[in-house]
Amino acid sequence: MRAAFIAKGTTLNAWCTANGIARQTVDKALKGQRRSDRSRQIVKQLLRDALGIEELAA
Repeated sequence: MRAAFIAKGTTLNAWCTANGIARQTVDKALKGQRRSDRSRQIVKQLLRDALGIEELAA
């Protein structure tokens, strides 16, 4: 995920700041340590913004 942001000329931390989400929350969501609806939404938003992925295959 970090590499995708770096390739776009930004960072994961900058994305967190721009979206008003704590970096620790994003890290835990990405690692699967938080499984709330909000965490799933964060991961979807990250995939969309960093990789251009709209939907994951089931």
